[in-house]
Amino acid sequence: MTRDYPHVVTVDKFRDFIRKLQSAGVPERLDDKYLKSLGFTSQHDSEFRRPLRFIGLIDDAATVMPEYSALRGGIKGRQQLEQYIREAYSALYKVHPNANEKDVETLRDFFRAHTKAGDHIVAKMVATFQAMCEFASFDESAPLEEGQPPVEVQPKHGQVAPRSPRPITINVNIQLSLPPTTDSEVYEKLFSSMAKHIKQLEED
Repeated sequence: MTRDYPHVVTVDKFRDFIRKLQSAGVPERLDDKYLKSLGFTSQHDSEFRRPLRFIGLIDDAATVMPEYSALRGGIKGRQQLEQYIREAYSALYKVHPNANEKDVETLRDFFRAHTKAGDHIVAKMVATFQAMCEFASFDESAPLEEGQPPVEVQPKHGQVAPRSPRPITINVNIQLSLPPTTDSEVYEKLFSSMAKHIKQLEED
């Protein structure tokens, strides 16, 4: 099954475009006039709308949708953007649940099998997907709401999970050198004195 996965020609410039949208005001439409007002006047710059349309931030007429707010919503917005990417690329995430962490060659194999385009376009599809993922949050947690229990964070592959603090037990060994004597009273006084001091330490 083929699908028109989005791609842009100048990926680095596309990243700049997203950064501009994050700080600029929210327009009614991302039309050519608005793109030019942000400094994107090249013919290829109009392609920057394709990925945004693909994940549902704008419609076919470039009208800004409510989902567009994800670009400007901090951690919460980045988490929403992650969800939109997962939904739009559902076929990819069905094959690779952690697609945003996969290497370029693995992603190329997927897109190559789902498009009739040549390898040059496939490479752009991969780069465009990875660029969008940079603006989403696949591991950040939103602040907990009041009364919400904390979520246990699972360690990533290769990482060691933090250990919970445990009680510390300290064993103390006391060795005594006793004087050679046959007088039992000497030992009784010595052990009686030790017991007295140990009891005092426990009370402190």
